[in-house]
Amino acid sequence: MMQLINRRLLFIILVLSLGLSSCIKNPFKDEEPIVINFPVGSSAFVINEGGFGFGNASVDHINLVTGEYTSSIFQSANNRPLGDVLQDMVIVDGRAYMVLNNSSKIEVAELDSFNLVGTISGLESPRYMQFVALDKAYVTDFKANEIAIVNPQSFEKTGSIPLNGWTEEMTLLGNNLYVTNRDSDHIFVVDIIIDEVVDSIKLSYGTAAIERDNNGLLWVYCVGDEQQGIDGALYGIEPISKSVLDTFSFPVNSGLFPRMAYAPTISTLYIIQDGIRSLDVVSKEFASIPLVPGGQITPYGLEVDSRVGNIFVLDAKDYQQNGELTIYLPSGETLANFETGLIPNGVVFY
Repeated sequence: MMQLINRRLLFIILVLSLGLSSCIKNPFKDEEPIVINFPVGSSAFVINEGGFGFGNASVDHINLVTGEYTSSIFQSANNRPLGDVLQDMVIVDGRAYMVLNNSSKIEVAELDSFNLVGTISGLESPRYMQFVALDKAYVTDFKANEIAIVNPQSFEKTGSIPLNGWTEEMTLLGNNLYVTNRDSDHIFVVDIIIDEVVDSIKLSYGTAAIERDNNGLLWVYCVGDEQQGIDGALYGIEPISKSVLDTFSFPVNSGLFPRMAYAPTISTLYIIQDGIRSLDVVSKEFASIPLVPGGQITPYGLEVDSRVGNIFVLDAKDYQQNGELTIYLPSGETLANFETGLIPNGVVFY
């Protein structure tokens, strides 16, 4: 359950908050409908995958000013479950795009009510979504051997880019989209003007998580492969020259869930690696003491609220019970705890 958020953080977040809000009514309550506020600048949406094959994925909401935690807001708004395995969620232009891996679709809801307004179908096993324009986005896929191109406005799949393997996280830099691939030792470069793979950068096996730092460098986390005896690794890359500037190796098992998150205010990259570790991307040194020691929790998701630098760590526990979200200050002090839905994997800030 939640601990009280300290007053210093409340002041900081209150200053950041723009005071705007949205609302949603809960049709499951016999009493007067509950109004849930989504204040701009101080909202966090928790993504819960749910159990594979059970169709019990969910989205929760945290008001970071009051500490109020509200569960299953999509189900409350639409009177039905969201779907099976919520992998990713993107908020763009007043809408929430929820990528449902095992439901093979993206559900789209208006953010001011969380009511469903459309569904993007025709996807096989979607993973992550990257907007490049209001009417164009790319979607990676576990099984399809392609990156899908979709029109988020018309809710249509409009094309695809062939790419073998399990495509995963993406980041956009100019007209180039950098795409990781869990079945490859490369990241791939897609030209978003011509919708083609135009280049690749060789790293190590199982490219998975990718982040961009303040200096424009790309950081890529590779999972490795135990059967092939390939360790996990973290790479720092200069994207223009495609030069690998930094390499850090890890035991392969430690990269089972290779999540990363970047804090621009302190130029620090956080990674799931035997707990939660932090790397100063300027000095290129890992902190001597981990944010969360290995074995203490089962970290499954990791995000940074770039507005204030707080670190959100999601614990999947035993994957059978509700998970837990712990918020840390950049100093490492625990700020708050929340019980989440089943198998939480990420947080989206608004």
